[in-house]
Amino acid sequence: MSAMTKVSLTMDHHALRLAKTAAERTGVSLSSLVNAALERHLSEVLAELQRRRAAEEIIATFPVAHLPSPRERDALLALWNKSGPAPSDEEVEAAFAPPAKAQRAVRRGRRVARAK
Repeated sequence: MSAMTKVSLTMDHHALRLAKTAAERTGVSLSSLVNAALERHLSEVLAELQRRRAAEEIIATFPVAHLPSPRERDALLALWNKSGPAPSDEEVEAAFAPPAKAQRAVRRGRRVARAK
């Protein structure tokens, strides 16, 4: 097992709530969930930051008279963003919701194995 280091993080309240919900529903600790998410997606986040920086550098080359408004700038960045729009709250909740049959079985106090 790799060495662990305790850290303090500042997170968006909404993101923290979603992460806690996901951790509870999957039966892992919040630390494990955050660690797994970082290991899985850190390279994507870094690539997105590089794309964003490159887009900002391109926008900076525009003549002053043609600089985009904040709204236009956001639209350009979204257009140039490879990953697409962020998922909605409903999409995130649905991704971690157990299937309807499993929910009923858990309420009755037992789990039902699902066939794959």
